Amino acid sequence: MLKGTDILDYIVVPIGKVKQHLAEGYHLHGTVIYRPDEKDSLYQAMIKISGSSMQKSKRSHLLQLSTLERQCIELFAQEKSVKEIAFQLNKPKRSIDNILFRLREKFNCKKMIGVILQAQELGLITKQTLAD
Repeated sequence: MLKGTDILDYIVVPIGKVKQHLAEGYHLHGTVIYRPDEKDSLYQAMIKISGSSMQKSKRSHLLQLSTLERQCIELFAQEKSVKEIAFQLNKPKRSIDNILFRLREKFNCKKMIGVILQAQELGLITKQTLAD
């Protein structure tokens, strides 16, 4: 992903401040970090790279989501369990497990929270669809 670009800045911020830094041109980097000894226990590493607007459009073009993948992300973001998602979409639980696994691979994330945040950053899902 970072081939041909320079990292201009690297920061670790509390989850609550991720959107602010996304608006400033930062990108998510890696998975969410849990620090139980801190007041804000969830953190996200972020980087600022040269040519970030071009990089974002390249990534969003490469990360096309099927309707089923988009539905899984949206339902997972609404705190539905895999079993509930499978029931709602009328699919076997194993199929939903496989879709979520492929999404984590596609977004290069270990956890679904990273997939959700990156999908929002790229405009693949919106806040309004998560509120429904």
